[in-house]
Amino acid sequence: MMFVLTACPNNENGTSSGGDLPENPEKLIIRLNEDGGMNPLSYGIYICKDSAYWQMWRSGNQTKLNWTPTENEIADLYQVLKENNVNKIKSKSEGEVYDRGGTSIDVDINSQSYDLNNSGNAFIDEKWRSNFNSISSAIWSYASQKVDEQKIEVPIHFGDSLKSGIYPFDFSVNDIRLFFNNKTAPVDTTFNFYPGFNEIYSQTFYPDSASSYGGLVTYEWNNESLEITPEVKAITIRLSQDGLVYEIEN
Repeated sequence: MMFVLTACPNNENGTSSGGDLPENPEKLIIRLNEDGGMNPLSYGIYICKDSAYWQMWRSGNQTKLNWTPTENEIADLYQVLKENNVNKIKSKSEGEVYDRGGTSIDVDINSQSYDLNNSGNAFIDEKWRSNFNSISSAIWSYASQKVDEQKIEVPIHFGDSLKSGIYPFDFSVNDIRLFFNNKTAPVDTTFNFYPGFNEIYSQTFYPDSASSYGGLVTYEWNNESLEITPEVKAITIRLSQDGLVYEIEN
């Protein structure tokens, strides 16, 4: 499920001020969607008084983490919404815009909806851009903290041929690069994984083919989505006759 907010047919959209926001609303729902455009990666965040979740869609896989917000957490987020005039922020349509992702936020306060759309062909009005960024940053910071609390630390081991430093080697997890181009030979390490699907990318090439200049470079690479659960004890990456192989130890 993705939270997709489309621009209204008018040149401007969003909700104008309907008076002051309540001090302590009975109902508060916050939805944020971040779309990667051409990049097959998107996020969704949902927060209300009695439940919350963070979702990631990547390469056809979905990972979802749930938690229950505290009263203070909800109060802090609502204060950010009030301070940044969430009820006044507007966006405008710029006509045809191709392959643009972006961030859209939908806030429901006592059944009054405020749509803040900065994706696709909708752009936040320049006057309100700083306010929108402050709201988006606060939601992301809060959700990221809750996600980090649920991550699973897993050891990562490398085969002897990779650890030898002979082969230039790139290695990243969820776009976080841990080793790059043999500047440092990989060593066994640990990483905090999402409970669920994680994207692991590795690449190496054989230096003999690269040093012959006239020949082709022989690459080996592997890009996989691995599902990490609390039962996973370790992950091993090794170079074999079949290429770069990932092995999960349960």
